[in-house]
Amino acid sequence: MASCHPAQWKAECEAYLTAQGPYLNRVRRYREVRRCLHIMGFQPGDIVYDLGAGMCDFARYMYSEGEAFRYVPIDGSIDGTDLDQWLVPTGADWFVSIETMEHLHCPLELMSELAAQCGKGVVVTTPNPRVTDVLALDTDHKTPISIEDFIGIGYLPEPIQIHYSQDTLLATYQP
Repeated sequence: MASCHPAQWKAECEAYLTAQGPYLNRVRRYREVRRCLHIMGFQPGDIVYDLGAGMCDFARYMYSEGEAFRYVPIDGSIDGTDLDQWLVPTGADWFVSIETMEHLHCPLELMSELAAQCGKGVVVTTPNPRVTDVLALDTDHKTPISIEDFIGIGYLPEPIQIHYSQDTLLATYQP
């Protein structure tokens, strides 16, 4: 949780973003999320909330692929949002969270609420703790999320390769 003034929290989030890798490295994740959205029934005009949107690169990727959808970015660097305290809105078709949940103190609670409020589904990616030391990977990581954690809250997880074999968990939920 942010224990500082919202303006300071926003500044800290912006500073974190400047240290992230190149867009082309992140596209691998976006491609997998887009693939899942389509398998799950994504349609033009759908409303997609992107939790941990950062610089809105997921939208950039989707639009570059010709997707037409309504995009709602949620990120501390945009508006000071602290996802550990965020209230999940109603009315979203989709929630996506790409390499964000491991940064939270209580990600399972948030993911359960996303599942309860989504119209069409949720797609989450996170480092796979079976093959990656999640806490050592990034000093801002707080909570490794396992396959069993996802299953326990009703998500369908699968290990996928982004950088090396099974380094990432991609988990989906549909009502």
